[in-house]
Amino acid sequence: MTDQTSVKTARWYQRLEPRVIIVLCCFLATFTAYVERVGFSIAFTAMAKQSKAAESVKGNVMSAFYWGYGVSQIPGGWAAQLYGGRLILIASFLAWSTAALVTPGDASNTGLIVLARICVGLAQGGIIPSVHTVLSQWIPPHERARAVSLTTSGMYLGSAAAMLLLPSVAAAWGPASLLRLVGLLGLAWLLLWLIVGKEIPHRESVIPLTSAEAQQPEQRAQHAKGRPAPTPLSHMLSSIAVWAIVVNNFAFHYAFYVVMNWLPTYFNRYVLSAALQTGSAVEHNHAIPCGW
Repeated sequence: MTDQTSVKTARWYQRLEPRVIIVLCCFLATFTAYVERVGFSIAFTAMAKQSKAAESVKGNVMSAFYWGYGVSQIPGGWAAQLYGGRLILIASFLAWSTAALVTPGDASNTGLIVLARICVGLAQGGIIPSVHTVLSQWIPPHERARAVSLTTSGMYLGSAAAMLLLPSVAAAWGPASLLRLVGLLGLAWLLLWLIVGKEIPHRESVIPLTSAEAQQPEQRAQHAKGRPAPTPLSHMLSSIAVWAIVVNNFAFHYAFYVVMNWLPTYFNRYVLSAALQTGSAVEHNHAIPCGW
């Protein structure tokens, strides 16, 4: 019976097309990354309360991640374009998982925690550019919108799931346990990616970036990893559509990150219920920006 089950499982796995597995892995990558971000917010809220840290200290610690994250976005995209999304994802998850695991569990070690959060932010800055590079390699143009939607949904589902589940873990094992848990989750994803994550099998088999490129097969052999052609920066920066996307993302994610970082503190202080005991309520409120 066990052998038959193993055979069925193997056959089910083999029936999945490689690009489907890649998309699922990219979804899990964003899911795991956002579980880490929310997990730290929950953990540090409780840690700061235990050590009676000032709100200004909490603000400095919470913002440290974004200093590293903001700085590494463009270099992360450049590296993914140059070396391939697969390798940058490996380096990113290895770096931020290690930084999460070594983050001090005592809020009084403010300097070391800030340093660790900056390192996590620097490492995670390469995730989204690398994911898009991987999708551009594996997904044909007519399927990209669906693949990107599924992948980015991992950010919001990961945030909501973390708000729902991690407070119970912190209540049982202590807030510092969340730092180790999210680090281990990152390493688990890394192991999965090392097993199933693949580079494009041959240079000539790269999926065209646009439908127009599909009509020009002579150009396809030039694509190795990501987008080797020069980026049309001047055209992009002069495009109203591009700036509309930038403003929209800034406004949405500013509100989203404020909610993600400070909602545990809000429940802790103003709802008179510790953040470690309000997982379901936090999840319900956190799901509102996700459109649930």
